[in-house]
Amino acid sequence: MAIIVVVFLAAFLLTFFQYLQTDPKRRVLNLRFAMMAGAIICAIGYPLYNFFSPGDRFASWVLLALGLFLLTVAYYMFRHMPPRDVY
Repeated sequence: MAIIVVVFLAAFLLTFFQYLQTDPKRRVLNLRFAMMAGAIICAIGYPLYNFFSPGDRFASWVLLALGLFLLTVAYYMFRHMPPRDVY
């Protein structure tokens, strides 16, 4: 369970760093904000779901795959982020 939460938190921190690097005038609800919100919701929601429905391995695998996907997209966006002047 802990690795799934760590993956979501890593995706959140990576997108949060990118979100802070963008121009403040263009920070409104973009893809990075949606990814940050989704990662935090999943990082909080997964332990709650696991507490109320223990032993659900399928949901664990699905959320692990979702977390790895979010982390991969966040890393891709980080590597291809244009300089601050271009925003």
